[in-house]
Amino acid sequence: LSEFLAGTIPTNPLSRLDVFLQPAPDENALLIQWPSVSGRVYQVERSTNLLADSWIVWSTNHLATVPMNTVTNEGSVVAPVFYRIGVAQP
Repeated sequence: LSEFLAGTIPTNPLSRLDVFLQPAPDENALLIQWPSVSGRVYQVERSTNLLADSWIVWSTNHLATVPMNTVTNEGSVVAPVFYRIGVAQP
């Protein structure tokens, strides 16, 4: 079900929903990118502790911009931060 919602192909190991992080041109920002599929809506969740299952919705309602969605996290982050992408059909 998860692969169907994400629009990935279960029989293709290269078809997956990955999150890419890279510095933005502005040194105080981080680009959060992921491959997108038409007809999907995404949200970015983040956590500072993977063991506590403390994910919060950080940014939501991102319509697919095929082939790649990008969100900018502006400002410096003091603690380690982890990101994950949630996906739904509109």
